[in-house]
Amino acid sequence: MVTVEQLYKDFGVLADAKDKAGEHEAEFLNILSAVKGGSGEKRLASQFITRFLKHFPNLAHQAINALFDLCEDDDVMIRKQAIKDLPSLCKTTPEHVAKIAEALTQLLSQCDDAGEISLVQSSLVNLMATSPKGTLQGLFTQIMGEDDQARERAIKFLETKVKTLPEDTNEKDVEEYFVTQCKKVLQDVTKDEFISIMNILKQQKSMSTVQGRQQLVDIVTEQAELDQSFEADDPDCVDKLMHCAKQALPLFSKNVHSKAFVGYICDNVLPAFSKLVSPEEGVDAQLEMLKLLGEMSEFCGDLDKLEERINSLYSCLIIKNGSELKRLLSYINDKACARFATHISGNIRDEIKEKIRNADVISVMFDGATDCAVSEVEIVYCRICEDGELGQQPGEQLQAFMDSLTTDANGNCVFKNTVLTHYNANADYCELRAITELVAERINGRLESNTDPVKPILQACRIFDINDWPHDRVSLAPYGNTEIRQLSDHFSDVLHDMGCDRNQLQTEWTDVKGHFKNQMNGNQNQNIPKVNSLFRLQYFARGVQVYIKQLRQALQGKTGEALKSEENKIKVAALRITSNINTLIKDLFHSPPAYKAIVTVSWKPLVQKKPQTQETVQTAGQKRYTPITYDSEGAGGKKANRETRTLYAPPSGKYSEKAGQFREGQGRGGFRGRGGRRGFRGGGRRY
Repeated sequence: MVTVEQLYKDFGVLADAKDKAGEHEAEFLNILSAVKGGSGEKRLASQFITRFLKHFPNLAHQAINALFDLCEDDDVMIRKQAIKDLPSLCKTTPEHVAKIAEALTQLLSQCDDAGEISLVQSSLVNLMATSPKGTLQGLFTQIMGEDDQARERAIKFLETKVKTLPEDTNEKDVEEYFVTQCKKVLQDVTKDEFISIMNILKQQKSMSTVQGRQQLVDIVTEQAELDQSFEADDPDCVDKLMHCAKQALPLFSKNVHSKAFVGYICDNVLPAFSKLVSPEEGVDAQLEMLKLLGEMSEFCGDLDKLEERINSLYSCLIIKNGSELKRLLSYINDKACARFATHISGNIRDEIKEKIRNADVISVMFDGATDCAVSEVEIVYCRICEDGELGQQPGEQLQAFMDSLTTDANGNCVFKNTVLTHYNANADYCELRAITELVAERINGRLESNTDPVKPILQACRIFDINDWPHDRVSLAPYGNTEIRQLSDHFSDVLHDMGCDRNQLQTEWTDVKGHFKNQMNGNQNQNIPKVNSLFRLQYFARGVQVYIKQLRQALQGKTGEALKSEENKIKVAALRITSNINTLIKDLFHSPPAYKAIVTVSWKPLVQKKPQTQETVQTAGQKRYTPITYDSEGAGGKKANRETRTLYAPPSGKYSEKAGQFREGQGRGGFRGRGGRRGFRGGGRRY
């Protein structure tokens, strides 16, 4: 039996021999036999074997097996020493990397001590830095094996540790081998293994390109088996499709389309939407599937059978929302819009009344409505000062106005040579209530007289109400021509100042009627009342904007824990939804609709972008420039003079007399120049 003293003697012989240590094979064999000795002998043997193995290549197999025996020793300290020394062998004998990596992977499944597992993982990382491909070969040998625990821990090691390696470790051929082996593993995986392998692949440098992301999408598409029928009542089938869609979702972009997934869900999942079962307790499969479809639809590209698929989605929304959506769908006429607008105004009328009632200072302005309407209405703008106080005496401007009033020979009130027809000498124009009553009187009396010159103009404007247009082309041709001439004459000065050609108004009016008539006829053929839809959208947008304003006021100043309450979470989601609706309505009001609105889904948390300083912000295509600065002493903002330079002086002497002498301030002269079905694994816990 080899003792510790004998081991040190053998170590001394081999160390003194240096490059000729290979001639002392007997001493090295003594060290190998020490792996069957005591605790001290085993730990020394582990260290000495790794140091001198390079001199005995013919004994490499025996030495590696000796270290493997130490890795399975009952003493945890001996095991840790051997595990720590194993990667050192590969520095001189890299051909054994795969074998040692496989052994270390086996140890991952056998170790229960957290410190020992960490040491094995550290040894594998060291091996990866020495020989990446050899280490991967050993790892994938165990992953493809029958030991489920070794497979699980090896995959978890790759997921957590490979991304921490230096970039120069993963060479191109190594990464190609790695991706190929991952594809083989994906042929038979569990759900958790599939997620881990996809996370590993996403970490690879080659997968960050467009081609790489497309390759990953193809892998997920193949795993999802989109060429097979969908079984809505099978939880495993539903779960597999949802997890594959979630893995593919971050990969989609304007260059990597989600057309295959969107088309499959529309054609196979939505028709069986009512039968969709939940893969896990507490998961709303219908809602989750709609969320996935909503996120993927942004990058689906040009879809076939678009109208058919939209109708299928429309039916699923009715199923999901039940009677609430059906009730809303019945409100699709003009009367419903009017009722909706009434409710909007009713929600804020009481609040406005209370503010006006409590205000000390108000300002009122009224004018004719700008919206299309059958009957004439008035718009009243009321400005209030909530925090102000009404002065007891007239203000400076009002007092100056009152002082400038004079009376002519007929007793009329005159202001700057203009007779004030409606001035009432008995009224107190410095008292708030008197002013309010006078304004109300003028509003109530407006347009009651048939001689009011404004009334015919307002009546002429009714031709712009499309609902009053004749339905047949014969009656539509002369419709509004007289009113257009009347409006042209009345607003002649305005049109002239704007540079409009009044002679072209009749022609343009005819073109407008023809355009709208064609639109209305085309929409009638498609059973889509476009004009009425735009009116409904306009009313809907007003209600949405009021709601957005109220939500922002409710959430103003709330951050952190305050936003985590259930009520505020609902308000935050409602704010995102209404903002998206408002964005879509604005897009639809383009002529033609732009269909370029960007929508942020309400169920995803907002990503806070890092603030950029002014020096770091640079848009694409913007040229870099160096700011021009001037010395503060420069007069009039001009550049400061350059420092005085010593200019070239021609040589002087016997042969250079004709060249002359340079004098300070003398110009140079001369002319100026120019510049020029496999799927998830089955059985038991598998899919």
